[in-house]
Amino acid sequence: FDHNIAEWDVLSGRGAMTNNNAGNKRFCTLVHERKANYLETANKRDKIALCQAVVDNIASHGGRFLKRSIQTGKLDPPHVERSPKKDDASSS
Repeated sequence: FDHNIAEWDVLSGRGAMTNNNAGNKRFCTLVHERKANYLETANKRDKIALCQAVVDNIASHGGRFLKRSIQTGKLDPPHVERSPKKDDASSS
């Protein structure tokens, strides 16, 4: 058990630790609440916006998305690469 896990943190992985984590339960609830709308939406940008709304909701409560490092065993935010489109837009 990692004592650095906050109430809204979402843990990646499988098993009891992630299944019983309060942040993961909240995340699943948020996803479930938006699932029908996501499936009915044909527009890719709208789907991305729905997903981003879930991430933003977790973050607005101080939640983080964490993954256990194979090298250190610690929970760290996963490395996220920016998409080329965002990189292109921010450099112009």
